[in-house]
Amino acid sequence: AGEAGPYRPSVRTGAPPPKGEARARGNVNGEATCFPPWGKCREAAIGVRFPPWGKCREAAIGVRFPLRGKRPKADRRKERAMTQVEKLVEQIRDILEGKMVLELACGTAVFSLAAAKYAKSVVCLDLDSSRLDKRVPDMQNLDYVLADAARTGLETGRFDMVILYNAFYHIKDQWPDILAEGKRLLKPSGLFFVISSWNLDKTLMEEKLSGIVQRGIFYVCLVS
Repeated sequence: AGEAGPYRPSVRTGAPPPKGEARARGNVNGEATCFPPWGKCREAAIGVRFPPWGKCREAAIGVRFPLRGKRPKADRRKERAMTQVEKLVEQIRDILEGKMVLELACGTAVFSLAAAKYAKSVVCLDLDSSRLDKRVPDMQNLDYVLADAARTGLETGRFDMVILYNAFYHIKDQWPDILAEGKRLLKPSGLFFVISSWNLDKTLMEEKLSGIVQRGIFYVCLVS
């Protein structure tokens, strides 16, 4: 400490003294008090050395926090997809309530997960289960079937609704067979919907289907 003079910050910038030098200020009694170099004040005051900035909160509670914004991209995509489809399902809630629903070529089954909140029961069907959302087995009224959408093996006239969601481009070569299979599975008053938010699907739907209605980012077609 010694003979450190009073600290006079720059009039224009209020800059601190040069790095490593002590600074002094007058206390309430008008006496000069010497402080340790910048960045060390709080440690010297309480006699504790803190870890580098950014690690203080982890050191304080003994928990390492994950880096912000570093959740897996696949998880973030699934969250966005669920938000979009939930908005759509809310719009057709009246049609879904109390119904038996089948989703063909379901992929991750995000539509089925959203629809299961309102439908009596939902069956989601696909040839590949590797992309299936891990929440599907936990839904009591939602069942997954490993099968070809063109040859499901399910009983005739079982469902009130058949849905093809974000899959039209992928099944374009099988569409006539899938359409026939979907109609076989429907009750006499049942409905077959093709729905998509993908540009590839939308373009193909415009070529192959009629009566398309746009609802937000979705193309919705009731197939007759």
